[in-house]
Parts: sequence; C-alpha cells; structure tokens
Amino acid sequence: MHQQLPRVGSVVLSFDQATGAIGLALAGDLKSTTVPELQRDVFALLAHDRLRELEARAVVLDLRSAAMVDSLGLNLIIAILRWARERNLSLAIELARRGVYMTMLAVGLERQTELRFVDSPAGDRSGPAS
Repeated sequence: MHQQLPRVGSVVLSFDQATGAIGLALAGDLKSTTVPELQRDVFALLAHDRLRELEARAVVLDLRSAAMVDSLGLNLIIAILRWARERNLSLAIELARRGVYMTMLAVGLERQTELRFVDSPAGDRSGPAS
C-alpha cells in the first residue's frame, strides 16, 4: 500500500508500506535558482512528525522530472544521502534524463547509492527522454 504524506511546494513525500520506502519526489530541475526552496521543503518534510512514525527501510529520490542538475543540486542530493545514512536507510535515485544520469556518474554517485534509469519523466509516457 502506497500512502501519500504531506506535500510542500514542489516536493511530494510518500511511503510504500510493502517495501518500507519513503518516496521523495522533486519536481523540476535541481539548479542554483531552485535548490534553496527545494532544500527548505525537502528537510521540512523529512522532519515531519508522521515520518517518524513509519518503519522506513529506504528512501527513493524521484528526480525523473529533472532535465538538469548543477553543483548546488548535487549538494542537495548529497545532503539527502547523508540524512538517509544517519538513519541507516538506503537511498535509490530514479532518473529519466540521460544528461542527469551522466552527471550522477561523473561525480561517482553510483558508488554511493543505487541509480535507477527509467524510460520517461514522471507523468510523461511519450518515450525515452534525452
């Protein structure tokens, strides 16, 4: 069963009871103009009381709608990875854009977390994105 949790701005939090995975979906690009707001919203949700009640085993960071991740975006991802590790949770990152996937590979994130390349961005079923 997949349960919706609170939403703040362009960040949606969910929980999959079957897998014990906290879903963290970020809408749009992770770049210098969007990261401050995203960071505020992500960590406000991760500090939410309902989240502490869950028996989480993993975090799935959904970046399928991101067409670009810059250095500040990578810093946000690292902060989420650190948050997960402090709680002994694994982290998987879902990506749909080849450029974003290559950025993750370029900085070695595949050695720190599981990268899941999916066929299309969230909500888009038109085919592979470039």
